[in-house]
Amino acid sequence: MAHYLTSEIGPGKTAPDFEAHTASGPLRFHHWAKDSWSVLFSHPGTSFPLELLEVARQFVEFDKRRVKVIGVSGNWLDDQRKWKGSQVKYGMRIGMADKSVQIIADDAGEVASLYGMINDEDSSAEPYTAFVIDPKRTIRLALAYPATLRKNVDKILQFIDKYSSTDEINSSFNLDSTGRGKIYTPELTRNHDSSTTLNAASDIFSMSNTVDVTLASIGVYHASSTYQNVRDANATSDYVDSAVKLLDSLSDLGKALPFVAPAFILLKVIVDVEKRARDVDTKCRDLVLRVTFMLSHLPALSNLPSISSSSPQRQVIDQMNSVLKETAALIEAYRNQGVLARRLSLRNKEKFERCAKALAEITKDLMMSLQIHQSVQIDTILQRSVPQDPQDEKAKRFVEQYGAGDEAVVKADKGLLKQFAEELKLSVSVEEEAMETLNANLGDLLREHQAQLERRLDDTIRASLTSKEVDMEQTLICVQCEKEFKQSTNHTQACSFHRAEYDSWSRSYKCCGTAHPCQFNAHRAKHHSDYAYGPFFPYARGITGYTDTTSEWAEVEDFNLESEETQTASISRLLKWKTRGAAPDQPTILIRVGRTYFKEPYYFGTFTKEDLDLQSRVIEITRQTIIFRSEPTDSEYAMAEWVTREDGGITGVRLTAKVATALTPFIRVCLFDTEKMEKSGEVLCISEGGLRSYTPSSGYTLPPGQRVSPELPGIAKRPARKDFKTRTSASLPVVMKEVADTPLRANPRMAATDVDYLHGAVSVFNKHSPGTTNPISISEVRVEWRMVGEQTYKPVKSFSFLDGAQLPLTIDPRETWILNFQAAVPRTEEDSKLEVKWWERAFVARKQPLRLKVTLVDIEEEEASLVLEYVYTPFKMELRKDDDLSFIYIDDPVLFERHALHIKIPDREECVLSVEGKDISVRSLQKAVHHAMKTGESEVDLEIGEKRNTNSPGEWEWKTLALVDTSCRRVYAFKILLSQARGSQGYACLEYLPCPEYGDVMAEKRLVRYAVEKVTMPVLESLIEDEPIWDDEFDDTIPEQAKLQTGPANPTSTISGGVVAAIPEEVTVRLASIDRNLDRIATAFEELLEIMKSKRNT
Repeated sequence: MAHYLTSEIGPGKTAPDFEAHTASGPLRFHHWAKDSWSVLFSHPGTSFPLELLEVARQFVEFDKRRVKVIGVSGNWLDDQRKWKGSQVKYGMRIGMADKSVQIIADDAGEVASLYGMINDEDSSAEPYTAFVIDPKRTIRLALAYPATLRKNVDKILQFIDKYSSTDEINSSFNLDSTGRGKIYTPELTRNHDSSTTLNAASDIFSMSNTVDVTLASIGVYHASSTYQNVRDANATSDYVDSAVKLLDSLSDLGKALPFVAPAFILLKVIVDVEKRARDVDTKCRDLVLRVTFMLSHLPALSNLPSISSSSPQRQVIDQMNSVLKETAALIEAYRNQGVLARRLSLRNKEKFERCAKALAEITKDLMMSLQIHQSVQIDTILQRSVPQDPQDEKAKRFVEQYGAGDEAVVKADKGLLKQFAEELKLSVSVEEEAMETLNANLGDLLREHQAQLERRLDDTIRASLTSKEVDMEQTLICVQCEKEFKQSTNHTQACSFHRAEYDSWSRSYKCCGTAHPCQFNAHRAKHHSDYAYGPFFPYARGITGYTDTTSEWAEVEDFNLESEETQTASISRLLKWKTRGAAPDQPTILIRVGRTYFKEPYYFGTFTKEDLDLQSRVIEITRQTIIFRSEPTDSEYAMAEWVTREDGGITGVRLTAKVATALTPFIRVCLFDTEKMEKSGEVLCISEGGLRSYTPSSGYTLPPGQRVSPELPGIAKRPARKDFKTRTSASLPVVMKEVADTPLRANPRMAATDVDYLHGAVSVFNKHSPGTTNPISISEVRVEWRMVGEQTYKPVKSFSFLDGAQLPLTIDPRETWILNFQAAVPRTEEDSKLEVKWWERAFVARKQPLRLKVTLVDIEEEEASLVLEYVYTPFKMELRKDDDLSFIYIDDPVLFERHALHIKIPDREECVLSVEGKDISVRSLQKAVHHAMKTGESEVDLEIGEKRNTNSPGEWEWKTLALVDTSCRRVYAFKILLSQARGSQGYACLEYLPCPEYGDVMAEKRLVRYAVEKVTMPVLESLIEDEPIWDDEFDDTIPEQAKLQTGPANPTSTISGGVVAAIPEEVTVRLASIDRNLDRIATAFEELLEIMKSKRNT
């Protein structure tokens, strides 16, 4: 969008008012600018990152002049992110500039149009980029392109300094409309006598012999240059005494002017820290003197007629309190450092120098707002450098000599630390100062102590506002130890308790593992989240663990894609104190920050209207709106803040959640009516955090899949043959047949790794005529085997009868014997090494049919045989299912197994795909994108996969990889690889699947960028397999044999050589006679036995 200035808008014209959206909520320009100068800027392009950098760099100068800056952005989300980065780059705390710098969203160009910055009629007109607007809403200066805010900040500041309106201070400074007159009014400071605090301030500095400060009759300070000299090292407590005297002298001022009370509280903190210090540090001493000098001017406030919340003096005091907090936190953090760490942290001095500079600037502003004359000597005092500490100089030389200028080298070497302590004569041992303490960063300590100071300020001011008579003898129940107590006997060590609740499973307290209380503090009658205590957690769960206890208004949550930690904050209306319990007596809201766990920082607070009214009064005094912040770092934290009016009245809550892996935080603003305690309107979305993707400008084209694997049959190649005939001789007239309902079965009862057990049943029929006496006696049974295609039978490894039959065995004429047997067919050496056990299938016959030849041998060594065949029937193979999105598999031709994956659409909304029951969540995809953007590797292993059949010949694996488009910041496809290695020959399948849409997608389109793939299809040898032989004729030919004669005519006999000979008739007759005689003898013998039995019985 091009922005042009029209003739209706220009210098001397009234700046139009408008309402727009900012990160802090809705903004109405005139109301926001109020009585300040303002700078409104934009850029002909879609973004202005360089302008934002310059605003951050010069923020102190803008802030000093109370100039408000507003950027008109056509790409708000991107510019808001860059503005936060600019603040961080120049050491600003995120949010500290919100009251004076805002970036408004103007993607549609509405504000640009309102200001006449669009001119479609004259394309040759030069675009304007910045407007300087005075407190009367009049445009005083307009910059034309190529002049931009970035290049002309100094010019703008000079312009404001020169033409700054003096209307707001005319009554106090006696300036006319042109800005002429006496800048300082002596009358404001003349009314103090020798007992006033101004004289006390003079006494403070004169007693230290570091300043010669006198009060002239008109109340103006003068100071000699000797203030720059550091006092003699023998003086140890002069600066502390001076600060104490100032505190005593100004005690009544805080009661009359509550908004200066924070300054005295902070000074008291500084005094207490320095009193506890065991040594005098020149840098701390210097800061304390600067603070004392600054606060000694505050009594002049009592002479001003009135000070409103928007008056210049009040704004300066608020800024002064902020600088004091930073100063107190710096001194406290520095003093908490170990002796070695304090000296070896060479950058500590830089922090003191920045703090001294901030104190000098705010002191000037304070003196100007109070109309106190700043002499050259005082200016010299304020601008003096931070004094050099001889110990710091020695430490610097030591680090340069032994650590090559790197303090970390010295801190990591215990020998160097010991030497350093000896050279500087430090009364501390290396063991005394733990290594983690040595490596603690002062910046982190500083943020931590500043947060503690803010809480201490709030507590102190709140206590002073709610001070009332308390029944000291009333009996109360402590929520920490659950015992009775009275305030008259309560003290800081009265209560003993555990940080964590009792764990009935482990029968111990998780905080310390012992039954003895590990914490001591004062008794508390109401639940709080100032620190952890055991009974708090069941109380909190009673509220948060059910759906009928709260009604959520707003929540923010972000997830760290590296540490997997979650930052969260929420605000709810409290409905019940516990499920199915009573409602609160008064309408109550619940604010939560962080996870409620004793090891983590958290906040869990309830507020009624009375509580909010009190909090508003505290905010009006302290200007502190932060309810709770989980971490002091700007990279990762959760935070809740009050949204207030100028007078401190609470109108809502601002929730923020930020993690280190996100560029921007989640920010929501929930406004509510404090009278009705009801939510007002919709929750405002100020910023979106997390990792959001862009819309791809085109679709993705995926490579084709690849597969190297045979295809195993799903059914048997053919049925087993049943047409084999009995092979026998006339001397052994039997018919052998496979029992129809009992075919060969493989491994039905047991399985082994070196053999396959085949169970079979063969019926053996004696063909002799019923009238003959020709039984057949079987003396031997042999079983042999061969694979189809082989030319010889081999003996089985073992043979046994399944029904316990014993040999020899006789079969009468026209009778049948069922041969139930088990034969163990040996496997090849290669197959045995596989150590495979199959039930109901013969592993040895998996590739081609197997035949058994069952041979019967009678007592005359005549043989009869029958061939049985076994054909492998495949196990049931995995097949594609109806609900499969995709089906991927490879077949193992050695073990005859199928390795398959079923890919489905999962039931859970937070997941996009399910591979073999393992869900791929949106969060895992965001982690993959973050990893790709951080490392540059756009193919990311999702660690979804597994190895199966490990440590066995059938081992195989699968893995899932994500292909990341780093341009659009999204996973666009999945790559799934199945593989099975077997020497140089293996089997693999590689498939690509498009990734469904997921997560938050921004409308902005970007060109797609394909991933650089590193995992490829394995290089495998070509799979060549010989076609197995499925049948042969080896067992089909049966030799010709003579039929057995049953009548007397022409009897014949078959001899083993196969030659047929005639039996003489007389032999036949003789045999029949013998048979009859034997029958008679048997009958007579049976009758004799019966007679003998009867005689014995009588």
